[in-house]
Amino acid sequence: MNKKEFFAALRRALAALPDEERDNVIKYYEDYFLDAEGESDEEIIRGLGDPQKIAEDILRDYRELQPRSGSASGGAKTAARRTGISPWLLIVLVLLAVPTALLFG
Repeated sequence: MNKKEFFAALRRALAALPDEERDNVIKYYEDYFLDAEGESDEEIIRGLGDPQKIAEDILRDYRELQPRSGSASGGAKTAARRTGISPWLLIVLVLLAVPTALLFG
């Protein structure tokens, strides 16, 4: 499979996504190819794996992030998850920021 075939397969497999989301995914993988200096397209594709499997994972994650209609508790849980930052993520960000601030501050 070459790069053109990879992107055609990925685009087809992501047909269920809204256009903007699908374009964002395609752009991400186009950038991935550009950033993989020194590797051939075939090596990159082997490392990424099957575009159908990539799309399945993306679609599953996308569906999990969508609010569920008809379920008050499901919608509330999704809304709560989106309104704040995880305390663990905040701790990690602070731990990463402190050495950077000391180095450049």
